[in-house]
Amino acid sequence: MNKKTEIHTLNRERLYERVADHLERMILEGRDERWAEGQKLPSEQELADSFGVSRNMVREAVKLLKERGLAEPKNGLGVYITRPNPEQLSAFVYRYVLLNHTELRMIYDTRILLEEYCVGCAAARCTEEDLKRVREIVSRMKDTSMSVREFQETDYMFHISLAEISGNPLNVMMISAFKDVFLAILGRNYQSLEESGTTRKDHEMILEAVANHDEERAKALLRRHLEDSYENASKNRLNPNELILNK
Repeated sequence: MNKKTEIHTLNRERLYERVADHLERMILEGRDERWAEGQKLPSEQELADSFGVSRNMVREAVKLLKERGLAEPKNGLGVYITRPNPEQLSAFVYRYVLLNHTELRMIYDTRILLEEYCVGCAAARCTEEDLKRVREIVSRMKDTSMSVREFQETDYMFHISLAEISGNPLNVMMISAFKDVFLAILGRNYQSLEESGTTRKDHEMILEAVANHDEERAKALLRRHLEDSYENASKNRLNPNELILNK
């Protein structure tokens, strides 16, 4: 590759990134309703004319927006402005855990830190409507006809519901970030409903403490529940490198 081509390539990379950065700034600033969530992005040609670049450059910039969770294509309709979703964050954390060989103890320590706080907040502020939603989730876990995967998803929903009751959407986002890791661990911890152990009973006891507004008991039960899960994973010699998620 000669010097001219190298310079051209470098400038090209910076240019589409700058276009993407500018589009992102307009979306995040929220000053113009044309760049609000749910609005359709201008066509490639309109953006190319606006920035004085090629359509291919715009295409690369929009691709970068998609990777940042700020744009989403709709078949035959164009590309629409959206907001980052927890699934994207969860996929990132999942890959981070595997590629960095994160120790299992570290994963559980982080979950305990986050979820113990959330369940305490839930116990302090829950309403009857909140409790109704969580009771429905716990009740579904009694359905012996559901698949193991459905049971694991319901298990996850119990934990997310407590974060939702905490009243802080950032708590929900942080717990959601561990979804793929959470499900991958459950997939190794038990592969049949019979192997799920005391999961449902643990949830019932945690829910009872939350309903009684007993913050300390709710936190203690949640911690024990996660410690038991950690012990189970350790007993199975679960290595984070083996957390391959079957979607």
